[in-house]
Amino acid sequence: MLKPRALHHAAIRVTDVERARRFYVEVLGFKEIPRPDVPSPGAWLSLGDAQVHLIHGPTPHYEGSATRPHLAVVIDNFADASAELDRHGIAHRVMMGSVAGSVVLLNDPDGNAIELRESF
Repeated sequence: MLKPRALHHAAIRVTDVERARRFYVEVLGFKEIPRPDVPSPGAWLSLGDAQVHLIHGPTPHYEGSATRPHLAVVIDNFADASAELDRHGIAHRVMMGSVAGSVVLLNDPDGNAIELRESF
């Protein structure tokens, strides 16, 4: 059996790298990190020890399924999350006490699903 230590990164396809970068950095608080010289446009971001790589390309379309691919991020200020997203004009849904605990569900500008969590 493999013995994993940590998740290094997840890659997300986006149609507009700069728009997505601004969303992840300015709204969600990710930090931009250096990206090696690779042939396709993109941006690398970090959140703690994990990274998210924004990759330019077509994004998949999913109907509103709770099991669609998504990023889940634990946030310290869960009680303030909805007001902060409202301030940025970002549509979202708050679910208190769901099977996953209390979460705020939203999409990035390309429709990639994001779950903001109150706890691990």
